Amino acid sequence: MVIVLLAVLSAVAVPRLAGRSAFETRAFADEVASAVRYAQRTAIAMRRTVTVVVTTPGRTNPCALQLCLTSDCSQQVVNPATGREFCLVPPPAVSLAADGATRSGLQFDARGRPSGVQTYSIASTGAGVETRTLTVEAETGHVR
Repeated sequence: MVIVLLAVLSAVAVPRLAGRSAFETRAFADEVASAVRYAQRTAIAMRRTVTVVVTTPGRTNPCALQLCLTSDCSQQVVNPATGREFCLVPPPAVSLAADGATRSGLQFDARGRPSGVQTYSIASTGAGVETRTLTVEAETGHVR
């Protein structure tokens, strides 16, 4: 009986524990959702426009998501956890893409209203491909 139970557990549990991409995808999706909510709260608190910009990480800029106070991103929101510019760096096997009404990024005005509907897709590129989708509602800015 014990051997059968161990065999079933090893067949089901071990493959799930071996690949971390699903966990990394979920964790990064949660970080993106928190960043978008923080952008909205910052716009309200500072009474100015805050833009959520999705970029392709590279050697010079490892960020996949930045929060900017200016349209050219020359002035960025400070991350309260690090004291530096707000920058989300994805795990190695995770990518971030944005689809929505604005090409320059999602903007929250001084009242916290978004510039339109925005959808973020967070996908793992490794084994066990998993995709998470976050949507920012047009009127309220609610992230779901």
